[in-house]
Amino acid sequence: MKKSLLLLSLLFATAVCFAQPKGDGQLNQRLETYMQLSRELKFDALMDYIHPALFKLASKAEILEIFKSAFDNVQMQMRFDSTSVTTISETFTHAGGQYKKVDYYMEMSMKFKDTTLYKSEEFMNAMNTGLTGGFPGATITFNKTTKAFNIKGANKLIAIKEVDGAWLFLGIDQSNAGYLDKLLPKEVITHFKLL
Repeated sequence: MKKSLLLLSLLFATAVCFAQPKGDGQLNQRLETYMQLSRELKFDALMDYIHPALFKLASKAEILEIFKSAFDNVQMQMRFDSTSVTTISETFTHAGGQYKKVDYYMEMSMKFKDTTLYKSEEFMNAMNTGLTGGFPGATITFNKTTKAFNIKGANKLIAIKEVDGAWLFLGIDQSNAGYLDKLLPKEVITHFKLL
């Protein structure tokens, strides 16, 4: 369960819909396509936009299954309500690769199809605890009218362009801080003050 919440958090941090930022044309185009794939829940195609470092924590097949089961299952429905890029850093170059930190704001909602669950105080407490742990620093609220949990907060990702490669994305948040050394070179972690 803890690993699933960590991976789900990483994926949400990575699979977000972006407003088109200013700057690098190829980066903007990749973010725009990424947005469309996320919005349309085309997870197979989305895998081509995620940096393969994430697949060190779980296989591509496992990550794909987490995406599909999180967004498309008989128990609940999730969606991105709003996201917008707030800043994109200058490029940091290391070992021939280019790195940019992208700060963005995200609002998403999670709704359970069995609304009788919301009558259980134990369920509501467990959901608040799980969401708070899965989305550190985010504001978690429950909207009684829409019967949905709302998650809002600032997030960041790293855009990575390897030599002669396309921009790929890797979500970064407090829940994967212990794994950063498996995801990024220490020089990148230090430069962007990710710890």
